[in-house]
Amino acid sequence: MRYLVLLLGYSVAAQAQDWAAIDRQLAAAQKAVEARDLKAAMDKASDLSRLTSTEYYKNHRPSDYLRDWEAKIVANPAGRGRMLPQIAVLAAQSEEWEKARRYALDAFVTPSPIDDPAHIANNVLGLVALHEGNVPAAETYLRAAGRTKGSQTLKRWGPMLALAKALLDKGRNDVVLEYFEACKSFVTENKNLDIWIATLKGGAAPDLSREYLWFQ
Repeated sequence: MRYLVLLLGYSVAAQAQDWAAIDRQLAAAQKAVEARDLKAAMDKASDLSRLTSTEYYKNHRPSDYLRDWEAKIVANPAGRGRMLPQIAVLAAQSEEWEKARRYALDAFVTPSPIDDPAHIANNVLGLVALHEGNVPAAETYLRAAGRTKGSQTLKRWGPMLALAKALLDKGRNDVVLEYFEACKSFVTENKNLDIWIATLKGGAAPDLSREYLWFQ
């Protein structure tokens, strides 16, 4: 298990920038392994994977990954359900809006063994609407994203935030508050959600600039 944690930490983090944060998370994972606490070890390893992945993606263009994933979905049609939500997000990140729309609509009707496709697809379609200048439609998609069933990933890490942040930047605090409150039905382990709700209820916009906005 120790070697698994080490591999997870350093194989993905080869191009990471925030080494101090990665070292701290690696130490926490190692401590859990040494304590023979499998649940904690799994949680810490997951945290480490997410951190290193986030840092890794900071150094690469989304369009590069979009091409890679498009090739994967052609080579492995059986994995379409697992890949479509990620591809829809990558298309939005790459600002390839027609592709983002198409992949998001496909994700709606393609079951995923991992993600909540409706949550992700509604967020992506909201971003497409916002790009087209249709703020009311973007708000409708955000509300719909909060009314989905959730997933184990969303349960722990929380909802997608890219559309919420874009609407906060436009002063649409009320609809983002509505979204966050709806997400509480399936987000039970991310305490930041309560903080963001309290901030909005206090009349201010939460600072999401340090959050991972796109894919949870």
